Amino acid sequence: LNQFSFSGSMEVQENFYLGATINFIGGKDNYSTQFEEEDIYNIYNAPFFEEDGIIADLDYWLYDQTIESDISATNLKFGAMYKMGNAIRLGATVITPTKYKVKELWTEKIEEYYDWGAEEPFEDSGEFEYEYETPYGFDFGASLKLVNLMLSGGIEFRDWSQAKFHTEPPIAGKTVGDINTIIKKDLTSTTKIRLGAELYMPVIKARLRAGYFNDPSPYKYATYRPEREYYSAGASLMLDKQVMVDVGLVHGTWEVEETDGITAETTLQEKTFDKIVGTLSIRF
Repeated sequence: LNQFSFSGSMEVQENFYLGATINFIGGKDNYSTQFEEEDIYNIYNAPFFEEDGIIADLDYWLYDQTIESDISATNLKFGAMYKMGNAIRLGATVITPTKYKVKELWTEKIEEYYDWGAEEPFEDSGEFEYEYETPYGFDFGASLKLVNLMLSGGIEFRDWSQAKFHTEPPIAGKTVGDINTIIKKDLTSTTKIRLGAELYMPVIKARLRAGYFNDPSPYKYATYRPEREYYSAGASLMLDKQVMVDVGLVHGTWEVEETDGITAETTLQEKTFDKIVGTLSIRF
């Protein structure tokens, strides 16, 4: 997803600031799965159905599915910050519900080959559009400056049971009411925690940073989407009075059980997330 933001703020009274941001969100999600079976040793060569219904002379089978989604959304963020001297800052923001519009293009293809020949290939495609809404978000944060050390922390609260679909969902046999009932039953509220520290080194005009972030699961049954933890480190260097370079590293890891829709086998997957972010800032 990409996000373009326009924002502004003002000091409404001494040390108290109010601000607002409008965010335009857009992007794509491309999903594909391909599953193949091949009788490379010609073990299955009897031209009939076995008692359990499995075709006994299958030579090759292919299932191919793709879903390309275009996503767009808009939301507003309102914030306030209060400065307590030069050492402490307190802040809070409210994010309005975000209504996502998704347009999907999907294709599905099946090919079957047997020792006696091939079945007629199956191929289908189509379009589907739907809309859903994520709930309000509430953020609270604070920072403390001690000489050359800055400590910060924040929490983010959302009640995901308040999410909802506005149109028919992309799930066969389910209505808007069905899915919204499932959302209220299966989803719960989450509280994300962020912690950070920054050390300024005046001799070389550099800043060293470290951080921690937890991302709890919005599902009551966390096996669908387990809690995740991320650790970060970074540094920035002033090249001159106007130019600054920042580099940040983020690492996350978690385990998840997933069941493949084709093979119906459950696997325990260990997943990791690594990201490098670089920023060049030029001030005029």
